[in-house]
Amino acid sequence: MKAIVVKENGNIEDFVEQEVSKPKVNADEVFIEVRAFVINPVDSAIRKGRMPFKLKSPMILGTDISGVGSEVGENVSNFSVGDEVFTSYKVNRGGGLA
Repeated sequence: MKAIVVKENGNIEDFVEQEVSKPKVNADEVFIEVRAFVINPVDSAIRKGRMPFKLKSPMILGTDISGVGSEVGENVSNFSVGDEVFTSYKVNRGGGLA
């Protein structure tokens, strides 16, 4: 799958599109096929190195996304494959730009 990856702190030009492996969906997770995302101020602050934690390189940012659930973990009961969803991920997880 494609993702926009940040390998080091810097400017918007430091975003790099590349192929990454699809993550394993854990029992309590929903895998979302992203249809829209926004680069919000938190994403920008992480990219610029202005957060109280270090960038885990390479990192896929993206905390605010919308899309469709394409895989549902075995313990998930509130969502089904095909559900339209939106979310604001935990800051330290990111991943929405994939």
